[in-house]
Amino acid sequence: MQAWRFSVCEIRAAMLKGEISCAEYVDELIERASRAHPLNIWMDTDFDRLREEATQCDSSGAPRDPTVPLAGIPFGIKDNIEVAGLRCTAGTPLLDQYRPVSDAPSVAQLRAAGALVMGKTGMHELAMGVTNNNAYSGAVRNPYAPNHSPGGSSGGSAAAVAAGVVPAALGTDTGGSVRYPAAACNLVGLRPTAGRYNREGVFPLSRTRDTLGPMARTVADVALIDSVLTGQWNQPEVALKQVRIGVPREGFWDDADPSVAECVHQALATLAQAGAELIEVRPFGAEILDAEIGFQLGRFEMSEDLPRYLASIGFPISLAQLQKNIASPDVAASVATRLLLSAIGIEGYREAQRWRASLQAKYANIFQVHRLDVLAFPTALLTPPRLGQDITVLLNGEERPLFPVYARNTSPASLAGLPGISIPVGMLQGLPVGMEFDAPPHTDRRLLTIAAQAEALLPRFELPCGADWADFATT
Repeated sequence: MQAWRFSVCEIRAAMLKGEISCAEYVDELIERASRAHPLNIWMDTDFDRLREEATQCDSSGAPRDPTVPLAGIPFGIKDNIEVAGLRCTAGTPLLDQYRPVSDAPSVAQLRAAGALVMGKTGMHELAMGVTNNNAYSGAVRNPYAPNHSPGGSSGGSAAAVAAGVVPAALGTDTGGSVRYPAAACNLVGLRPTAGRYNREGVFPLSRTRDTLGPMARTVADVALIDSVLTGQWNQPEVALKQVRIGVPREGFWDDADPSVAECVHQALATLAQAGAELIEVRPFGAEILDAEIGFQLGRFEMSEDLPRYLASIGFPISLAQLQKNIASPDVAASVATRLLLSAIGIEGYREAQRWRASLQAKYANIFQVHRLDVLAFPTALLTPPRLGQDITVLLNGEERPLFPVYARNTSPASLAGLPGISIPVGMLQGLPVGMEFDAPPHTDRRLLTIAAQAEALLPRFELPCGADWADFATT
């Protein structure tokens, strides 16, 4: 049956018809996980417990009950989100043996809707990077191109879905850590409006920017998960001919790899042929404001929130002590920088908040003046880097700092608190390309409708078969 290829909605439909049981599906996914072992997806699993829960799910009749929306659906959960009984390391050795006794509210909501937990997925250490090359737990590999990164910091969650090990996963997104891995692995990844999802039980970096986000193979899957996490089941009807798409060439398209830009341009041309209206948007400085104040906010908030969280879970240590235990050199350097620059003081923090409000006003003005539904641009400026490229990457003939190449376009909306979604639009030399839509705050359901309209017109990409994964088992 190859049910591992199914989307969430497809496997739920098969279960409702009695074509497959939860136990049968879980067995197939566990076999698939064995094949995907060389990708280094998991931080912790308990497959015996999973099989027991699948049997209990079948006995309850939930898989045949249409009122239990996620019955029998296993999820991957990023390793900075608490799951009872499984390790929650945030990808760092200091927390190697931390096992929460209860689920984060978001995980509890999924379970209440019938979902199961397949396991905890690998991540960039402390969620502070975009490659998922973690010196503590090892690099997670991209299922489409195992010598390449799956994106980060939620790369394990993205790789799990793209490898067919789970149909959906939860990640976290501070500056792009759901949307970019989704783009790197031919998935749909949603960053909701700030505050839309409950963030309790999640390792914190920046209270103004952190959010959970779902990743899956289709927009319909992501919309279903969003409904479970919010209780909002309405889906606005939007005809593509009514949609106005802003195209901010300067600041979001300039400097992109020409092949990536052309791939996204062709996707927009397809939408325009179907009736969507494309509007060129003049630069409004979003990326400049984000670069100037984004890290200042994050440094201050991390210096307050992270020690408080660590103390609450039994690790009463300072950031300086944490920094000494970091395994990945890039993350250790980043935390050291934060330690030096975190003392901006409350007045400096308030000034940064005022600049953040200015950024939000600029976004509001762009959407209002041009009567836009969404802004559209390449999710990342370049296809995923090769594993080991952690500092710089070659873009348009020049060595560039790696982080901004993959976070520049996703970061401004994060700082402004906007919802954004990345959808697959193409493949370049075997590597995925994603397109992002950003929308005004609190229009998440409308954004999902627009993304679904676009998805219906664009190619759907098959999951990799995994025939070559065994070649990477010992490399």
